[in-house]
Amino acid sequence: MMPVPPFQTSSPAVTGGGSIIALKDNDGPRPTDCRGDKFRKRSPPLWRILTTPPMQGRDTMAYDEQTLEQLQQGAAPAVRFYQWLSPTISFGRLQKQEHIRDLIPQGWKAVQRPTGGGIVFHDQDLCVSLCWREGDAPLPTRLKEVYPWIHGIIREALAPFSDLQMARCDDCQTAETPFQSRQCFTEPVVFDLLRKGKKVVGGALCRRGDAFLYQGSIQGYPVHSILPALTSAFTRCLASPGSRP
Repeated sequence: MMPVPPFQTSSPAVTGGGSIIALKDNDGPRPTDCRGDKFRKRSPPLWRILTTPPMQGRDTMAYDEQTLEQLQQGAAPAVRFYQWLSPTISFGRLQKQEHIRDLIPQGWKAVQRPTGGGIVFHDQDLCVSLCWREGDAPLPTRLKEVYPWIHGIIREALAPFSDLQMARCDDCQTAETPFQSRQCFTEPVVFDLLRKGKKVVGGALCRRGDAFLYQGSIQGYPVHSILPALTSAFTRCLASPGSRP
Protein backbone atom coordinates (compact mmCIF):
# COMPACT_ATOMS: atom_id res chain seq x y z
CA MET A 1 0.00 0.00 0.00
CA MET A 2 1.36 3.41 -0.94
CA PRO A 3 1.78 5.72 2.08
CA VAL A 4 0.13 9.12 2.13
CA PRO A 5 2.65 11.96 1.68
CA PRO A 6 3.45 13.54 5.05
CA PHE A 7 2.00 16.96 5.86
CA GLN A 8 4.49 19.78 5.52
CA THR A 9 4.10 23.38 6.66
CA SER A 10 7.25 25.06 5.40
CA SER A 11 8.48 23.33 2.27
CA PRO A 12 7.09 24.41 -1.15
CA ALA A 13 6.91 20.77 -2.21
CA VAL A 14 5.22 17.67 -0.87
CA THR A 15 6.83 14.25 -0.76
CA GLY A 16 5.29 11.98 -3.39
CA GLY A 17 4.87 14.63 -6.06
CA GLY A 18 2.82 17.78 -6.16
CA SER A 19 2.97 21.17 -4.52
CA ILE A 20 1.70 22.97 -1.47
CA ILE A 21 0.16 26.42 -1.76
CA ALA A 22 -0.95 29.02 0.75
CA LEU A 23 -4.44 30.35 0.24
CA LYS A 24 -4.25 34.13 -0.07
CA ASP A 25 -7.06 36.36 1.11
CA ASN A 26 -7.82 39.65 -0.59
CA ASP A 27 -10.23 42.52 -0.56
CA GLY A 28 -11.53 42.00 -4.07
CA PRO A 29 -14.76 40.39 -5.23
CA ARG A 30 -15.38 36.83 -4.08
CA PRO A 31 -17.49 34.98 -6.65
CA THR A 32 -19.45 31.95 -5.49
CA ASP A 33 -17.71 29.60 -7.93
CA CYS A 34 -14.36 30.04 -6.22
CA ARG A 35 -15.23 30.89 -2.65
CA GLY A 36 -18.82 30.06 -1.79
CA ASP A 37 -21.20 32.25 0.18
CA LYS A 38 -20.29 31.76 3.85
CA PHE A 39 -17.08 30.71 5.58
CA ARG A 40 -16.16 29.93 9.14
CA LYS A 41 -13.53 32.30 10.56
CA ARG A 42 -10.27 30.37 10.32
CA SER A 43 -6.71 31.05 9.26
CA PRO A 44 -6.31 30.38 5.51
CA PRO A 45 -5.18 26.76 5.01
CA LEU A 46 -2.37 25.33 2.95
CA TRP A 47 -3.58 23.06 0.16
CA ARG A 48 -1.66 20.06 -1.15
CA ILE A 49 -1.94 19.52 -4.92
CA LEU A 50 -0.98 15.89 -5.62
CA THR A 51 -0.64 13.59 -8.62
CA THR A 52 -0.10 9.99 -7.57
CA PRO A 53 0.94 7.02 -9.75
CA PRO A 54 -1.68 4.43 -10.71
CA MET A 55 -2.57 1.99 -7.95
CA GLN A 56 -4.84 -1.01 -7.54
CA GLY A 57 -8.37 -0.20 -6.41
CA ARG A 58 -7.99 -1.15 -2.76
CA ASP A 59 -4.80 0.87 -2.44
CA THR A 60 -6.14 3.99 -4.10
CA MET A 61 -9.28 3.94 -1.93
CA ALA A 62 -7.12 3.38 1.15
CA TYR A 63 -5.01 6.36 0.10
CA ASP A 64 -8.03 8.66 0.22
CA GLU A 65 -9.14 7.14 3.52
CA GLN A 66 -5.71 7.76 5.04
CA THR A 67 -5.65 11.32 3.70
CA LEU A 68 -9.02 11.91 5.37
CA GLU A 69 -7.71 10.49 8.65
CA GLN A 70 -4.61 12.69 8.47
CA LEU A 71 -6.82 15.68 7.83
CA GLN A 72 -8.70 15.03 11.06
CA GLN A 73 -5.32 14.98 12.83
CA GLY A 74 -4.37 18.43 11.52
CA ALA A 75 -2.87 17.80 8.07
CA ALA A 76 -3.46 20.18 5.19
CA PRO A 77 -6.45 19.77 2.86
CA ALA A 78 -5.58 18.09 -0.43
CA VAL A 79 -6.53 17.74 -4.08
CA ARG A 80 -5.34 14.52 -5.73
CA PHE A 81 -5.36 13.40 -9.37
CA TYR A 82 -4.93 9.71 -10.14
CA GLN A 83 -5.63 6.80 -12.47
CA TRP A 84 -6.16 3.09 -11.86
CA LEU A 85 -3.50 0.43 -12.34
CA SER A 86 -5.94 -2.03 -13.93
CA PRO A 87 -9.58 -1.87 -15.12
CA THR A 88 -11.74 -1.64 -12.03
CA ILE A 89 -15.35 -1.10 -11.02
CA SER A 90 -15.92 1.05 -7.96
CA PHE A 91 -19.26 1.02 -6.20
CA GLY A 92 -20.78 3.29 -3.57
CA ARG A 93 -20.60 2.79 0.17
CA LEU A 94 -24.33 1.98 0.34
CA GLN A 95 -24.12 -0.67 -2.40
CA LYS A 96 -23.08 -4.30 -1.98
CA GLN A 97 -20.77 -6.30 -4.22
CA GLU A 98 -23.15 -9.26 -4.42
CA HIS A 99 -25.70 -7.01 -6.11
CA ILE A 100 -23.30 -5.87 -8.84
CA ARG A 101 -21.42 -9.12 -9.42
CA ASP A 102 -23.06 -9.73 -12.81
CA LEU A 103 -22.02 -6.26 -14.00
CA ILE A 104 -18.29 -6.80 -13.47
CA PRO A 105 -16.60 -7.48 -16.85
CA GLN A 106 -14.35 -10.52 -17.04
CA GLY A 107 -10.85 -9.68 -15.86
CA TRP A 108 -11.94 -6.53 -14.04
CA LYS A 109 -11.62 -5.94 -10.30
CA ALA A 110 -14.14 -4.35 -7.97
CA VAL A 111 -13.72 -2.13 -4.92
CA GLN A 112 -16.08 -0.23 -2.67
CA ARG A 113 -15.65 3.52 -2.33
CA PRO A 114 -15.96 5.36 1.00
CA THR A 115 -18.21 7.85 -0.82
CA GLY A 116 -21.79 7.32 -2.00
CA GLY A 117 -23.24 7.13 -5.49
CA GLY A 118 -23.46 4.29 -7.98
CA ILE A 119 -21.21 2.03 -10.03
CA VAL A 120 -18.31 3.61 -11.96
CA PHE A 121 -16.20 1.83 -14.60
CA HIS A 122 -12.56 2.95 -14.31
CA ASP A 123 -10.28 2.23 -17.25
CA GLN A 124 -8.96 5.26 -19.13
CA ASP A 125 -10.57 7.89 -16.89
CA LEU A 126 -8.86 10.51 -14.74
CA CYS A 127 -10.03 10.69 -11.15
CA VAL A 128 -9.84 13.56 -8.68
CA SER A 129 -10.37 13.60 -4.93
CA LEU A 130 -10.58 16.51 -2.51
CA CYS A 131 -10.19 16.25 1.27
CA TRP A 132 -10.99 19.25 3.47
CA ARG A 133 -12.39 20.26 6.84
CA GLU A 134 -15.62 22.13 7.32
CA GLY A 135 -14.82 25.82 7.03
CA ASP A 136 -11.62 25.37 5.00
CA ALA A 137 -11.59 28.11 2.38
CA PRO A 138 -12.36 28.31 -0.43
CA LEU A 139 -14.78 25.35 -0.22
CA PRO A 140 -18.41 26.41 0.33
CA THR A 141 -19.77 25.67 3.77
CA ARG A 142 -23.17 24.83 2.32
CA LEU A 143 -23.03 21.20 1.25
CA LYS A 144 -25.40 21.77 -1.68
CA GLU A 145 -22.83 24.18 -3.18
CA VAL A 146 -19.90 21.76 -3.10
CA TYR A 147 -20.75 19.85 -6.30
CA PRO A 148 -21.29 22.95 -8.49
CA TRP A 149 -18.13 24.54 -7.02
CA ILE A 150 -15.90 21.56 -7.85
CA HIS A 151 -17.57 20.79 -11.16
CA GLY A 152 -17.44 24.47 -12.11
CA ILE A 153 -13.65 24.38 -11.90
CA ILE A 154 -13.51 21.16 -13.94
CA ARG A 155 -15.88 22.61 -16.53
CA GLU A 156 -13.72 25.72 -17.00
CA ALA A 157 -10.54 23.61 -17.21
CA LEU A 158 -12.07 21.39 -19.91
CA ALA A 159 -13.55 24.29 -21.91
CA PRO A 160 -10.69 24.29 -24.48
CA PHE A 161 -11.42 20.60 -25.19
CA SER A 162 -15.23 20.60 -25.38
CA ASP A 163 -18.34 22.51 -24.37
CA LEU A 164 -19.84 21.03 -21.21
CA GLN A 165 -23.17 21.73 -19.57
CA MET A 166 -23.89 21.35 -15.87
CA ALA A 167 -26.94 19.12 -15.48
CA ARG A 168 -30.15 20.71 -14.24
CA CYS A 169 -33.29 19.06 -12.90
CA ASP A 170 -34.86 18.87 -16.37
CA ASP A 171 -31.78 17.03 -17.68
CA CYS A 172 -32.26 14.21 -15.16
CA GLN A 173 -34.94 11.57 -15.42
CA THR A 174 -36.30 9.56 -12.54
CA ALA A 175 -33.97 6.59 -12.03
CA GLU A 176 -35.44 3.32 -13.30
CA THR A 177 -32.63 1.03 -12.18
CA PRO A 178 -32.72 -0.22 -8.57
CA PHE A 179 -30.21 1.70 -6.47
CA GLN A 180 -28.16 -1.39 -5.59
CA SER A 181 -27.20 -1.90 -9.25
CA ARG A 182 -27.38 1.71 -10.46
CA GLN A 183 -24.56 2.90 -12.72
CA CYS A 184 -23.29 6.42 -12.12
CA PHE A 185 -22.60 7.40 -15.72
CA THR A 186 -25.81 6.11 -17.29
CA GLU A 187 -28.18 8.10 -15.06
CA PRO A 188 -27.05 11.75 -14.60
CA VAL A 189 -28.03 13.75 -11.55
CA VAL A 190 -28.08 17.50 -10.92
CA PHE A 191 -24.64 19.19 -11.16
CA ASP A 192 -23.05 16.39 -13.21
CA LEU A 193 -21.23 17.60 -16.33
CA LEU A 194 -22.67 16.60 -19.70
CA ARG A 195 -21.17 16.63 -23.20
CA LYS A 196 -23.87 16.58 -25.86
CA GLY A 197 -26.25 15.17 -23.30
CA LYS A 198 -23.91 12.39 -22.16
CA LYS A 199 -22.46 12.40 -18.66
CA VAL A 200 -18.67 12.73 -18.59
CA VAL A 201 -18.01 14.03 -15.05
CA GLY A 202 -19.61 12.86 -11.82
CA GLY A 203 -18.68 12.59 -8.18
CA ALA A 204 -19.76 11.58 -4.68
CA LEU A 205 -19.15 12.72 -1.11
CA CYS A 206 -18.69 11.36 2.38
CA ARG A 207 -18.29 13.04 5.76
CA ARG A 208 -16.25 11.98 8.79
CA GLY A 209 -16.87 14.36 11.68
CA ASP A 210 -15.96 17.80 10.37
CA ALA A 211 -13.93 16.38 7.44
CA PHE A 212 -15.18 15.76 3.90
CA LEU A 213 -14.04 13.62 0.97
CA TYR A 214 -15.11 14.16 -2.63
CA GLN A 215 -14.25 11.52 -5.25
CA GLY A 216 -14.94 12.19 -8.92
CA SER A 217 -14.30 10.64 -12.34
CA ILE A 218 -13.64 12.43 -15.64
CA GLN A 219 -14.29 10.19 -18.63
CA GLY A 220 -13.74 10.43 -22.37
CA TYR A 221 -10.67 12.69 -22.45
CA PRO A 222 -6.95 12.03 -23.04
CA VAL A 223 -5.44 12.24 -19.57
CA HIS A 224 -2.09 13.65 -20.73
CA SER A 225 -3.93 16.60 -22.27
CA ILE A 226 -6.38 17.50 -19.51
CA LEU A 227 -4.25 16.88 -16.41
CA PRO A 228 -2.13 20.08 -16.77
CA ALA A 229 -5.26 22.16 -17.37
CA LEU A 230 -7.02 20.71 -14.32
CA THR A 231 -3.98 21.10 -12.08
CA SER A 232 -3.62 24.72 -13.14
CA ALA A 233 -7.32 25.47 -12.66
CA PHE A 234 -7.49 24.04 -9.14
CA THR A 235 -4.20 25.66 -8.12
CA ARG A 236 -5.37 29.05 -9.37
CA CYS A 237 -8.75 28.87 -7.66
CA LEU A 238 -7.37 27.57 -4.36
CA ALA A 239 -4.56 30.15 -4.26
CA SER A 240 -6.64 33.16 -5.26
CA PRO A 241 -10.23 32.96 -4.02
CA GLY A 242 -11.13 36.16 -5.84
CA SER A 243 -10.13 34.79 -9.25
CA ARG A 244 -12.24 32.67 -11.55
CA PRO A 245 -11.08 29.17 -12.51
